Amino acid sequence: MNQLKSAYLLFAIIVALSCSRDEPAAVAPENAVKSPAEATTKAELGRAPSTVYAPAPYDGNATLKERIATADVIGLVEMLSVQAVVEELEPNASQGETTPAREYAGALKFTFDVRQYLKSGDSSPSRLKAIVGSLDQFDSQAEALVVANRMLSERDSQWDTHAAIVFLLNESDQFPGTESNDLYFMSVWDFTFGLGDVYSLASERNKIWLPSTTPSNAQITGELRFYTDVPEQPSQPAGVAGYGASARTSGSSGSSGPTITMSALKAEIASIDSVTSGQSEAYKLCVARMYLRERETAHRLAQQGNADKYEPTKTAEIGSGLAAGTVVFDESLEGKITDTWKSKTWFEGEDADLFTIGDVTSELPASYTLRNSFYAHGGKFLIEGKRVIRPLETVRPIPGGVYNLTWNFQQAMYVPCNDTDAIYRFPTIVTVTAPAGTLHELFFDPVADGSTVAADSSNGILKPASFTDTNNASASLQRIEWASDTVKMKLSPHTGLAGQTVDFIEMDGSVSLSLQVDAATVDAANNTLSWSVSSQPWHDGDKLMLRIHKAVPTPQNVSVSLSEGTFTVSWSAFTDAAGYRVQHHKGGSDAEWTNLDATTGTSQAFSPESGVACGTTYEFRVQARGNGTTYSAAWGTPSESASHTTGACNRAPVFDSATYSFSIDENTSPRNSVGFVSATDPDEGDSLLYYITAGNDAGRFAISGNEGLIFVNGALDYETVSSYTLTVEARDGREGGTSSATVDISVTDVAE
Repeated sequence: MNQLKSAYLLFAIIVALSCSRDEPAAVAPENAVKSPAEATTKAELGRAPSTVYAPAPYDGNATLKERIATADVIGLVEMLSVQAVVEELEPNASQGETTPAREYAGALKFTFDVRQYLKSGDSSPSRLKAIVGSLDQFDSQAEALVVANRMLSERDSQWDTHAAIVFLLNESDQFPGTESNDLYFMSVWDFTFGLGDVYSLASERNKIWLPSTTPSNAQITGELRFYTDVPEQPSQPAGVAGYGASARTSGSSGSSGPTITMSALKAEIASIDSVTSGQSEAYKLCVARMYLRERETAHRLAQQGNADKYEPTKTAEIGSGLAAGTVVFDESLEGKITDTWKSKTWFEGEDADLFTIGDVTSELPASYTLRNSFYAHGGKFLIEGKRVIRPLETVRPIPGGVYNLTWNFQQAMYVPCNDTDAIYRFPTIVTVTAPAGTLHELFFDPVADGSTVAADSSNGILKPASFTDTNNASASLQRIEWASDTVKMKLSPHTGLAGQTVDFIEMDGSVSLSLQVDAATVDAANNTLSWSVSSQPWHDGDKLMLRIHKAVPTPQNVSVSLSEGTFTVSWSAFTDAAGYRVQHHKGGSDAEWTNLDATTGTSQAFSPESGVACGTTYEFRVQARGNGTTYSAAWGTPSESASHTTGACNRAPVFDSATYSFSIDENTSPRNSVGFVSATDPDEGDSLLYYITAGNDAGRFAISGNEGLIFVNGALDYETVSSYTLTVEARDGREGGTSSATVDISVTDVAE
């Protein structure tokens, strides 16, 4: 898109931003040119871009306040001359061209004598020059000159002989020649969109040339007056000083119309200067935007008759108990103009403290630019920025319910001067839905209360405390505290939570503590439930959420068996269980329970790492966890335990020697003794039997089972086998009751 036409796009974006609207600008047909009827050639009209963006909707002529606030120079001048000229445009390198082609636009150059400065810039010359540029641009100076001459021939010259008030800018981004102090920028001439001149008294957009009611050479009676709009009524006697719809200075020629006196104009300038003097450019721009907004608002009220500044209601739905930082809306009106000048968002209402604006999640790809004149097209650009998206987030887990707040949004350009009338207010309704099966949810913010950390109706936060209990009757939580290793809840009536679980939800959405109501110690006389909780579950200033949810049923029919060193625990399933876990310990009820991995089945195997200990009782119990809808997602009450006791340990016999050695002649007859082996059993009452289990080739030896006597059982032959190594076992007849010894027998050679 070419440079001057891009001014329209930027103008449309700026106006859209001022109204917090994101609809795209209307697009005209390709090469569309809206031209006066007498135009006959493209050169006469200027070249239109391939895509043309329509200007912002008309909201009335710029007010005097706007013109004063945006002007760098305001002066009482007399026009000396006006001529058609060609201005070279600022090179456009937006397409990545290292040496952009030169382009030209027609312009009118005015020369003024300055009678008086009402607002001056960096210098105050007695004579100054200013240009009115064209929105059409060309590759050649000749084409641009055609447009310049047409501008000159069509301009309204009837006020040229009148002194006038002019509002000028020091410079323009499109016309680099205005960067010098002796050339100022007035406004533009627009053929493309049929707006004509955007500077004279007849302008429908921006009257920045206010002629006096009398020609410069006429005799002036009374204070000099200046038209603020085109005269429409016949001459009438002079009216009151200051603004006047029917005032006219004696001696003037022409029709009467709305006017302003010099003193009233100076007072208006002084009033605005008192607001902006010494302030930053951002502040000055904010003031100008404020005046623009006032005009647009007045125009809309006149057209629509609706002063309601509330925007459409925003709605969203999230689940209850979600972690702090949960995104409620995934988009935001929040924007920024550079990193230091940002828009402002805050919340009001009873529930406002539950939500906040999170960090920037993304920047929209299209940038936008704000400048010091929003209606004098082509003015100086001041600040560039991007729209950003920042989500609405929760600051803590929130109980189920409907939450109402007002989301206030003030755009960055209105923040420096705090234009409070430019605040957009969005009624916001956030519906928080609890899981099915939830009886009640509430905030719980405990505080130090004597020696306890607690919350009740007068300390901390416990709300909403009232609810409808499991008997469909009214009930209330009156106090929750922790002290002396005990959590105590005062509940009226004390039976109101039968069969429920109370889950304490942390800031990250996790359940830090679950209390099974049916497992509590009940003090009916004082309406209290108590649980033994050794570690302090909360501290002063914590922000928790409580969910009272149907308790998970206790698993039934738990049994245990042992086979080959592995226990198998079984139980009965129930509907809507998310899972189960087995807990075990050994050595008595005082031992600590250990959790096995969770399972979704109804049985689980367990093999002790060091093996099954003999003479020991192993206990097992099972917990269930709900699906978070029908039942609480917390682990429920453990089942009754099932146990298995292993038998006592059997100790093996002990030989009095690990190795025995005997010698025997080869001619020893069978049934003769070789020697004794002996073992004793440490378990009283056990009897032993001895066995030869290895090394007894051909059965040459035997052993007395009861006595341990080894004797010859067959013929021996030294020349065939000269020695034997036997393995002898002693057995007590029970598992693990076997031990062994080695017996070395040497056969002695006998001469035959």
